[in-house]
Amino acid sequence: MTHSAEIDRNLNRKISIYWYNKNFIKGDVIAIYNNNPNRNNATLLFTYKPKIYRGSVKTPLTISFLNNYIAISQLNFCLEYFAAWIRNDKPRKIICLKSHRNWMYEMKNSIGPYRLSEIILPGSYKSGSYIKNLPPRESYVEKFTVTQNQDIYTQLVHGVRYIEIQPGYYPNDIIKYWSNEKCLKQIPLSRIFWDMKLFLQSTKEIILLTFRNFPEGFKNKDDYDKFETFLEEQFEGYPVMKNSANLWNLTLNEIWKSNRRLIINLDHVFESENHSLLKPRYEELENEKLIEVVRGVIYSEYYAKYNSVVPRDRVHFNVPRVVMAAVKSNYIPDCNTNTSETNSTNYRTTRSSADIISPMLLEIYNEEYYDTANVIAVNFVDAVGIVDFAIEWNRRRTSSCYSYYKSLMTPSSTYYV
Repeated sequence: MTHSAEIDRNLNRKISIYWYNKNFIKGDVIAIYNNNPNRNNATLLFTYKPKIYRGSVKTPLTISFLNNYIAISQLNFCLEYFAAWIRNDKPRKIICLKSHRNWMYEMKNSIGPYRLSEIILPGSYKSGSYIKNLPPRESYVEKFTVTQNQDIYTQLVHGVRYIEIQPGYYPNDIIKYWSNEKCLKQIPLSRIFWDMKLFLQSTKEIILLTFRNFPEGFKNKDDYDKFETFLEEQFEGYPVMKNSANLWNLTLNEIWKSNRRLIINLDHVFESENHSLLKPRYEELENEKLIEVVRGVIYSEYYAKYNSVVPRDRVHFNVPRVVMAAVKSNYIPDCNTNTSETNSTNYRTTRSSADIISPMLLEIYNEEYYDTANVIAVNFVDAVGIVDFAIEWNRRRTSSCYSYYKSLMTPSSTYYV
């Protein structure tokens, strides 16, 4: 169950359902309730009868955007709706939209013996390009550059564990470091780091933080060295994992034992090969692409090179593999000129593009790359369902019944309703 990237004037977003059930029987029903359907006070709000075992459907139901912020103070807090797979008038499976503040540590017994390259980590792409005001009052530029609906703390509470920042440097300003979209300032890095430190203090989760592109103000090695000093000052006294050759051979249990749960990666030209922590593949997906094209892009750009299961008993692909499965608008505002809003009226915003691509991404990963996916970073992460996908398949991949779970997944034709 996911919600749209688009937010209406009343701060509501539409609810969608994706399903995959190889044991589908004609007559099965997907239902949405206002409460757990096993309780007497649950009210039925929506039903849909699937025609085949997999697909997705948009519902007329909406959920308040503010529910994301209500949930941040709770542990595994279910939001407004519960979805159920009904057979013979009885719920066979029940899920809800909820936060995932401690999902890694709660799975410690199962994922603890594994390395970061052996599990699925949900991430956000351009994590620092998020809404600044509620209700959203975005300029025409922000409509095409905002890529997340939640601030960093809320992203983390809802399960994101890979954060990607594109920093800008303004040496003559009072606030020198920002999260940027090209040359456009978005959020001060000090605000982002405050969110991350607050989350680290209140949980035992592990976070990967990557800085890349460095689109503004970084002109020489001295600028990058100053940035590293800034990071050291900002995270002084916090559990930061320093770069080392052995880092990616550590299991999650070993990382937890060290209590250094923030791993920082700097991806820039002055970083030597020995200090390059991640080996990412970056691919932006245009909104016009159909699902078969999106599937082909993901395969050719990444999985054709890394499409193999990581053995549990030997070192193989020990460096995490990052896919930036990002959505881009087909209009990019010019930072250096005063472009009028009328010039952008014929283009899709990043949100409308995300609402086209997001269901495709969930389908592709759940049905094709559940056994090889590692770090997946997406725009509007709360609209894709990638966190629930990661948690469920981490549970299955570390289970003694993994072969059975794999047997339930078969190639299928594309089907949307």
